[in-house]
Amino acid sequence: MSGCKVFHDFGGVTTPIVMEDLDRLASLQELDSRIDHLEQVRRSLDDGTSLRTSLDEAKTRLVQMREQLRGKQARLRALELQLESIVQKQKKLEQDLYSGRITNPKELAGLQGEVEALGRMKDRLEDEILVLLDETEGFLRDVAQLEAEVAQRERALEEYLEDYRSRIREVEGSLGLLRRRREELISQIDPELLEKYEYLRERKGGKAVAFVAGEVCGGCNVALPAGILSKVREKETLVTCEECGRILYLKMG
Repeated sequence: MSGCKVFHDFGGVTTPIVMEDLDRLASLQELDSRIDHLEQVRRSLDDGTSLRTSLDEAKTRLVQMREQLRGKQARLRALELQLESIVQKQKKLEQDLYSGRITNPKELAGLQGEVEALGRMKDRLEDEILVLLDETEGFLRDVAQLEAEVAQRERALEEYLEDYRSRIREVEGSLGLLRRRREELISQIDPELLEKYEYLRERKGGKAVAFVAGEVCGGCNVALPAGILSKVREKETLVTCEECGRILYLKMG
């Protein structure tokens, strides 16, 4: 019946149709399903956001740690200068104390007290400096470790982005090819039938044509009556599923 006049009355279950149009419609559904799948794949591809976020967090920690390290190093330098000043002052007082130039007992006692006070200050500063040195060394190790981690994450991100860009190009290339095939195919389908197809596809989750599997509608998985199956096999009419309304199609062979 491939040469019959096309007649579309979409109000009923069956509609006279040219067999080639039905075959093209099924091919269009397969193309659209592949296009929908690839578009979903493209949307699901991570553009590196998670790795970039992880890298940014590591960089932020590194900035904070470097700032803390600089603070401790500055404090250490200040204490070392203060210690140097105290040592010099203590040395001068000790020279005065033991030079023999000062004989007044009260003045000697005062100098001795100052030397002892400077000695206690020196001890406290040396203890604090030792603690700061340990902390600074710890921070230096942590900074070096975090710098290595940041560098590793940067390499991982770049490698991932290279793979991501390659996958995007592959998906886009496939989509472009499928869309060109689609344009060629729809130019060969009766406009009224194409309109019905697009109408159903919009309302049926992208699936306007249901491929019959055995005796079941591939769209809603409902068993089809024998009369409907017979018309689907003949391919002389457009047959829609009484349950889901999709166009039924049976692959031959």
